[in-house]
Amino acid sequence: RDISWIKYEKHREDTERSSFNNVAQRVRGAFAGWSAPNDFIGSIPGEPNPYKLMNCCSPAGMHALYLAWDNIVTRNEEGVWINLSLNHDSQWVKINSFRPYQGKVEILIKQAPVLFIRVPDWVAKDKVKVTGISNGKRLEWVGNYLKLNGLRKRQLVCLTYPLREEERKEEIGGGEFLLHWKGDTVVEISPPGRIYPLYQRRNYLTSEAPQKRVSYHVPSKEIHW
Repeated sequence: RDISWIKYEKHREDTERSSFNNVAQRVRGAFAGWSAPNDFIGSIPGEPNPYKLMNCCSPAGMHALYLAWDNIVTRNEEGVWINLSLNHDSQWVKINSFRPYQGKVEILIKQAPVLFIRVPDWVAKDKVKVTGISNGKRLEWVGNYLKLNGLRKRQLVCLTYPLREEERKEEIGGGEFLLHWKGDTVVEISPPGRIYPLYQRRNYLTSEAPQKRVSYHVPSKEIHW
């Protein structure tokens, strides 16, 4: 990403708790640390230098990404569970997600005769449609998970439901913000950030999901971090 907007003091000596030289280059591609809800750079009003940036969040952020990825699909004695509607491949199922553009998830069955698919709690269950299974089959629910039985290898199941779209006021960090939601995704936040605004994603408001052919990595051995 562009880092030309970040200014720093050249050749200033580091201290025990602060570092000053080449800060922008060193945090490029990193997670935001001490960010504001609407801005990559956080601030503390009233201080001589109110704008703050930390990088201790990057190791924790990578850990969090791995935990989320590792739990997209899980398996136990009851069956295979799809916990997050994200693009993913595993030894049991392959997921192609069209969210947040559409409320649509395609699932290619590999080894998952019994499958549980998590549906957001804001979706009305009578609005959920499933193709690729026997016509007229009554949908079975376990909490917010849709349960499908008798699935075969290479069977393609498609799940669709309407995505909510709403604006909602939220209090975050002592401030009030107006969030524009589409499904589980924040598309826009007001007021916008002043330095490096976050959540500028109005392109998600379209219903056409961009598509390309990709190969997902399926590890031969899982690491439980």
